[in-house]
Amino acid sequence: MTRPVSILIDPFACTVTDIELDPIDLANLHRTLSHEVHPVRSHALAYCHFLRVGEAIHVDKQGSLESPVRHFKMAGLEPPLAGKGLILGTDGGGNTISASSSLALIVAAVTFAEMRDGRIIQTYQPWKREAV
Repeated sequence: MTRPVSILIDPFACTVTDIELDPIDLANLHRTLSHEVHPVRSHALAYCHFLRVGEAIHVDKQGSLESPVRHFKMAGLEPPLAGKGLILGTDGGGNTISASSSLALIVAAVTFAEMRDGRIIQTYQPWKREAV
């Protein structure tokens, strides 16, 4: 059985890519959503009219509460979402399936942002650890 293909939105790398992921393995899903400065312990679903019917963005449930450093915005979705996002679909029975939205369409709809001086500012640069 092949793993569903999800669309990973990574504001730390400033990339949007297709990846194979076993969504039943929650620990793996949380590892995929995590970053060294943004660990994920639980997730929630975000819905957007821009996505196809049955699709949702899996995001960090506590993301906006823990002083996130990176966000992404998608056309038709407010406010910006903290951390990474994974787009997956569901079938009529509620089973997780591959995302069916076009990767190119999602790339065009997503912008990345970072927290700077208490404000969320658009960025095109991958995240780098600040020198201490």
